[in-house]
Amino acid sequence: MEQKIIFIDVDGTLVGNDGVLAKSTLWACEQLKKKGHKLYLSTGRSKAELHANIMAIGFDGFICAGGSYLEDHGEVLMHLVMEQADIRAIVDALDSYQMDYFVECSGGLYASENCIPHLVKLMQIEKVKDHPFTACLINSRDYYDKDVSKICFLEGSQPYQRIADQFKDRFEIIPCTVPVFGKESGEIAIKGVSKSKTILKLLEHLNADLSQTIAIGDGGNDIDMIKLCNLGIAMGNAKESLKQVADFVTDDLAHDGFAKAFIKAGLLSGEE
Repeated sequence: MEQKIIFIDVDGTLVGNDGVLAKSTLWACEQLKKKGHKLYLSTGRSKAELHANIMAIGFDGFICAGGSYLEDHGEVLMHLVMEQADIRAIVDALDSYQMDYFVECSGGLYASENCIPHLVKLMQIEKVKDHPFTACLINSRDYYDKDVSKICFLEGSQPYQRIADQFKDRFEIIPCTVPVFGKESGEIAIKGVSKSKTILKLLEHLNADLSQTIAIGDGGNDIDMIKLCNLGIAMGNAKESLKQVADFVTDDLAHDGFAKAFIKAGLLSGEE
């Protein structure tokens, strides 16, 4: 079988809100690697949000922060970052609205003053260290001189559209892909960044063709990569807008949808 280059979303595709990898998902990743296929994460998460259980899979590389970061076998091929003046404009506005948010850098996630207790409540956990995501948050503003790639805001005093309208001319604004953050949550990223553009950059580096590509995801920020890749798969729990552009829809995350996707695609056998 021709070697495939597989682009995998994280939240809602690889793991659920609890951050746990299903046994069937681990099995599928292991078998795909054994068969010689290349696995790349393609996620809205920054590199700092890729926790130990995810990294242990042994991916060939990473597209992070919605496309602003690209790494192949340990080599960073692209890393776009925000200007300090832009960072200040965003956080000053969110602070003025008393919105909770976190600033994403490759080396850590920096939370606003009330963001961590807000997340603990939303995620229904007792302590910060009870979940790998909250455990990696840093309650600090020590990010202005760092490599900020994206800022995420939780649902709060202002609707998503108000934030989007304020910043859409200067930044890429998309609804947040993590349901627990709230329907009015969102992500503010570098203008023009997308998963599909970064996939094309990687393919050029690999001297590979689009005909080799497969993408699987569940969120609105996966639409462009699902449409770009030769085979685009939507999770059963995916947004309806993504399902409409996918080549097929697999089962949901809670019912082994990830593994079933690659069995249906003919890359794996359920008997292995």
